[in-house]
Amino acid sequence: MSGNVERLLAEYSYLLQKTGDEQNQWKDCRLNRSFPASVVHPILKTGILRLFIPHRYGGLNATVHDCLKMLDISAYHALPMSLLMGINGALFIQPVAKYAEPNVAEEIFKRYRNEPVMGGLMITEPEYGSDALHMETFYQTHKDGFDVKGKKHWAGLTGVADYWLITAREKHDTGRLGRDVSFFIHDNSKPGITVEELYNNAGLYMLPYGRNRVDIRVPGTYKLVPETTGISIMLDTLHRSRLQFPGMAIGFLRRLLDEALVHVNQRVVGKKKLLEYEQVQYRISGLQTNFMVSSAMCIYSGSFADISNNTVPMDLQANIIKAVVTDMMQESAQSYQQLCGAMGYQTDHLAFSGIADSRPFQIFEGSNDILYQQIYESAIKYVKQKKLTSLNSLIRSHPFLKDSTWLLNEDIGLEQNAINQSRQVQLGKAIGRVACMSLLQRYTADLFPERMLSSAMDDLKEDIAAMISAFKKNSPKKIDSYFNSSETDWFTITRSM
Repeated sequence: MSGNVERLLAEYSYLLQKTGDEQNQWKDCRLNRSFPASVVHPILKTGILRLFIPHRYGGLNATVHDCLKMLDISAYHALPMSLLMGINGALFIQPVAKYAEPNVAEEIFKRYRNEPVMGGLMITEPEYGSDALHMETFYQTHKDGFDVKGKKHWAGLTGVADYWLITAREKHDTGRLGRDVSFFIHDNSKPGITVEELYNNAGLYMLPYGRNRVDIRVPGTYKLVPETTGISIMLDTLHRSRLQFPGMAIGFLRRLLDEALVHVNQRVVGKKKLLEYEQVQYRISGLQTNFMVSSAMCIYSGSFADISNNTVPMDLQANIIKAVVTDMMQESAQSYQQLCGAMGYQTDHLAFSGIADSRPFQIFEGSNDILYQQIYESAIKYVKQKKLTSLNSLIRSHPFLKDSTWLLNEDIGLEQNAINQSRQVQLGKAIGRVACMSLLQRYTADLFPERMLSSAMDDLKEDIAAMISAFKKNSPKKIDSYFNSSETDWFTITRSM
């Protein structure tokens, strides 16, 4: 880490702590639905987002490790602030730095260096959520550039971002939309994006989300230039972003662990500290495991998420890291609230806001249920390519899994093609936890005490066993049509007994 980066991170950490401790702003952000420009803009003026900007554009040329540390610091103080930084860095700055015309990138990053500007990404549409490749936002070419029209929603920083990356498909003369996806940069000082509705999101209050009508004219140079296809830009951007989720997760998980340890050591119930109860110890162990796993993920992602790397083939790794670490965020938030008891049910308490703020992480940038199914599909593809036949052979062979010390006593064959969706999800979850064991073994053997590492491995083995059991028992559910009548009313039935 260079001296400039180290000083900037120290200044940034101090400013976030001061904002919370002296001004109480982070608690206000948990309670009030607003974008606090008076808080955010002074933080942006530190130049903290220069960490994401390459040196050739006047950035700090920081490593991904440094960027992850910035996200870590942000999330420790305020998870929404970390997401704001992640949106700017992973979903706008990095793809612009990699794929935009150099003169356009220079123009944009000059503003980032000198002004408190922000950028976001618009992919999702009201009718096509996870089915992004069927988006209906379209573009047509004209002599001065492109006309882009459509609707987008659930884009973080709706109404406040200064720049947008917007995805669209080409509209041909026949009226049909092309199969590929293109990315366009929009300067929001220009007209064309109308916020039709701001959503009442149930968490992450300081980040505005909403529905936008897009009707913009984009200069010809403001279209990202793919190395192969536009879909490859999308995959590279989303995979790289998912690989950086541990940066946001680890600060949040460390904060929950710190607060939980203080609470269980100070709270006395039945003449004993909470920490003396075995069930409390079990929950604290889970919080520690999740923190350790996120640490290992940060080390891994710091080595592979740089924009010089092509992350398109890293679907298995990116999906595992995003899905597992966001599940762990929600699990830890639930455990912390349980430890806090009634105190944790106050809206201004970290336990309450932690649940609401971490829950969307399991949904945006790929719902975790879908990602776990895709993990299974990636595993099957690898098995077929390598002519393997079972889960154990996959674990022994795949570079992302092979350091794991876990194998099934009774192996599961993976050559079959007719596994129902819910079983695919369960097996995807199990493969994700095996990857966590591999990452812990590979990166944290010298970082944490052996006792903590052994405990974390045991926790993950318990999770895997439960998921494998669910996989073996699971069968397609038959859903009968429900109709509201006296025949299905419990009260009517019990009166006749």
